Amino acid sequence: MKYDTRIDESILRCSSQRFRKVSAVAAKVLFMTDADLADVTDRDIGERVRALVAEGRLESRGDLNDIRSGEIRLPVEE
Repeated sequence: MKYDTRIDESILRCSSQRFRKVSAVAAKVLFMTDADLADVTDRDIGERVRALVAEGRLESRGDLNDIRSGEIRLPVEE
């Protein structure tokens, strides 16, 4: 997959301040992906989720290598 900022934008748009399973966010992203990004897979989304967490743009808990058990959310100011 060639990196495209639209994937990150979609992941962030589909995330919230409440923890959600990565698989739920990925399904939503795949549903709203336009024809230009039709070759994006859940594996690609998982890769970008891990990068967004590493950049501090998302928070996580659980195993992000397993999109069914890992969870993400937008950073919450405490």
